Amino acid sequence: MKDIKYRYEHTLGFSEFRNNTGMHFRILQDGTAYSIENDNVMVNLFMGSIFDEAVSNIYLRVFKSGEIISTPMVSKKSKFAISADDRAYVLKGQFENVDYSLTFRLSKNTGTWFWTASVENKGADTEVDFIYVQDAAVAAKGAPLNNEGYVSHYIDHTVLGDKESGYVLCARQNLKQHTGFPFLMSGALDGATGFITDGIDFFGHQYKENAEIAALQDETLRSIRRQGEFSCHVLQSKRVSLAAGASAEKTFFAFFEVNHEATTSDADLAKIELAKNEFATLAAIELPEAKAS
Repeated sequence: MKDIKYRYEHTLGFSEFRNNTGMHFRILQDGTAYSIENDNVMVNLFMGSIFDEAVSNIYLRVFKSGEIISTPMVSKKSKFAISADDRAYVLKGQFENVDYSLTFRLSKNTGTWFWTASVENKGADTEVDFIYVQDAAVAAKGAPLNNEGYVSHYIDHTVLGDKESGYVLCARQNLKQHTGFPFLMSGALDGATGFITDGIDFFGHQYKENAEIAALQDETLRSIRRQGEFSCHVLQSKRVSLAAGASAEKTFFAFFEVNHEATTSDADLAKIELAKNEFATLAAIELPEAKAS
């Protein structure tokens, strides 16, 4: 299949990660994922932009005096460092007296990648959690570039697990592509407590007017499977209590394959243990000092 590219995308100056399975990440200068693909199948529904924050992100939420205050961790406000050889990069910043870092790791031999969000409390006792967002096309590259809504209609969203064991989201493209039936799984290594499967439920109907993401104000995500025209995986981590000086981290994972012949089932839960084992065996990395993007 012909490789599809925008005419001027070579001018964007992105960094590229590849692994032995063909997974291909292109990262903009501020850490935004421009594209995630394998064999001309796109994972993301929308291309990343140097002007706006991408749909895919991880949000740090701080619970303070009855309010929920949040910030995107992938942001031009964060400092950024990259190691292409290790297929890794990190973003660092501070928000509401909490130092944070977000580390991306792409596995070498499977279609799995990890986001580890780490925090250290520099202020008074507080509570935090993290919201993971990944828009999902799981379709031949030309399809989401042409019509995101159409692509979203053909994706089967299956929720595995439950609130006690942890939710896992699976998106399988039911409209056969040139590779077969692409499949994306998203989860948290220690279990997610809430989820969303459509971007309207995350951003809300007023987002275009006020630029405020509605779901970030919900203590617990609504956790209703919905299929509209904005396919995405949103997961909520377990909440963490942080005393002054305390640290914590949470890791989200994603697994992608270009063809998942069988429909999604509980048999796919085995991929969670594979992800946990793979994360445990990742080699240590040394990243350069993070700098402003």
